[in-house]
Amino acid sequence: MSYAQDGDALDEIRAEMARLRDENARIRGELDRMNRARDPELDRLMRAQIGMAVDAAMAQVQSEQQMTAGWNDGFFLASEDGKFSMELGALVQFRFIHAHRPDPLRALQDPDINNWENRWGFEFARTDLLVRGHLYRPELQYFLNLGITREEPGLVNGLGFVKDLWLSYDFQNDWRVRVGQFKIHHSREESTPSSAQLAVERTLLNEALNLGRTQGIELTWSRPRDVLTFTTGDGASDPTADNGLGFFVAPNDSTLPSMLNRNALKRDVEWFAALRWERLMYGSWSQFSDMTSPMGSAPAAMFGLSIHGQKGEATKVPTASRDESRWASFAADISWEFGGSSAMLAGMYGYIDSGGFQDQYHIYGISAQYARYWAPKWEWFARYDWAELYGQNYNNEPDSIGNGGTVGYFAQADSGVLALGVNHYMDGHNFKWTTDLNFTIDKTDALFYSNVGSILQDGDDGQQVVLRSQMQLSF
Repeated sequence: MSYAQDGDALDEIRAEMARLRDENARIRGELDRMNRARDPELDRLMRAQIGMAVDAAMAQVQSEQQMTAGWNDGFFLASEDGKFSMELGALVQFRFIHAHRPDPLRALQDPDINNWENRWGFEFARTDLLVRGHLYRPELQYFLNLGITREEPGLVNGLGFVKDLWLSYDFQNDWRVRVGQFKIHHSREESTPSSAQLAVERTLLNEALNLGRTQGIELTWSRPRDVLTFTTGDGASDPTADNGLGFFVAPNDSTLPSMLNRNALKRDVEWFAALRWERLMYGSWSQFSDMTSPMGSAPAAMFGLSIHGQKGEATKVPTASRDESRWASFAADISWEFGGSSAMLAGMYGYIDSGGFQDQYHIYGISAQYARYWAPKWEWFARYDWAELYGQNYNNEPDSIGNGGTVGYFAQADSGVLALGVNHYMDGHNFKWTTDLNFTIDKTDALFYSNVGSILQDGDDGQQVVLRSQMQLSF
């Protein structure tokens, strides 16, 4: 390019800049003229109207803050001073079940069920009324879970009964205490609400070894990455009570298994203690309030470890051998969330020393599950759980230092279930549809079958196929 061409380009730039300066001066002059012509009275009225609008908006905000009743993801009532609050919620799980059982145990359990290879029908698996809130101050919380009976041990179907009723106080210094009737914090699967599960129902392993509910006291120590929970009270609920066994607590006293709504002086345990430690490896605690990990959520991982022990109360009646039971259990689980997929691996072990039957049992098993979203509201999952019982029987009990006695060893068939299913979250867990297809791998033993899971005891040639489809409403 020549010097002459450079000079022409600079002249064009200077001319354009001069034109822009003139246009800018013209616009400024027009704005000044408009400002001088503006009516001062109009300015005053506009300022007054703006002030009135701001005052009205502030009054609306204050009115909403002082609302004493309404809807906020659930119905609520509150006092104007904020000292008292009550939130009303509900859980309804309505299911369709189709069960194919090639080897039913005829004349055992319920003959209406066991005489048929194929059965189907509908049921309300859970119908609960939930009430929660605080008293006098936000740190003092309460919770009531009023359920409708569905073949609960010793209760008539369709009656209302208290599942949970407790008070808790948060000391605001890492400590929290809870008293009343509540679930024992032992396994993550059992502690996660039924409304927030991955499959239609929990695993057979969990149904065989969970600790259920107790009446007692719970202490929780919380740190940003660690939570330690200690529980003591009237003892754990026998998980085999639904199967009519009373296997863990008192096989020689059918009135003992349930710890729900009990008389304080009724025979239960000499001592009971349960301890659980949870470690948040990364992510946030709130991510593990359910079993799923929606698309776009952050990665997270958590590890849990639990131990429990209790000694049953003796009858104080002279007998040839002791008549109290001893029960210990362990649980461990690790959970991952990947933002669109999730996984959990868990193991459980239970030891039962039954004084009445002079038997000792070892029950153990593992479970694994994986879930993945293929669309924002659609998720598929796969889950497998396996459990086995190993036992030994003293034909006559050894002495205090282990001498004497003859021992017979026995083992019942292990039980395994593969579940494949899908979730459709129409409104999160508040309104969702879940369907799973369950295949039993081995014979389902009397200890491991699940009434609420619709996987029942069968013969040696078991291998059931159970279709479960559930519509859930929760708020």
